[in-house]
Amino acid sequence: MAARGLILLAEDEDGVRAIAADLLRRHGYDALEAVDGLEALAMIQARGTQIGRIICDAVMPGLEAPELVRHAAQWIPADRFFVRSGYDNRARG
Repeated sequence: MAARGLILLAEDEDGVRAIAADLLRRHGYDALEAVDGLEALAMIQARGTQIGRIICDAVMPGLEAPELVRHAAQWIPADRFFVRSGYDNRARG
């Protein structure tokens, strides 16, 4: 089966990244994995418009999502980013 497209997954939690990348691949996507915002930016610079979507954690080491989107703007339009977070502020109680 031909891949549906290339997705960059930027997530600093190893387990979350592994599960998400596996799910993407099971659904026919090629997945690049970055452990932080700086690695994601390097991949964006190297692969540019080949990347169809970027799924990234809102809070990561190196570059957090807003900075990553801003720095990547010359290669990837902001509408290709899906920013998400596992942080639940209700846990602060």
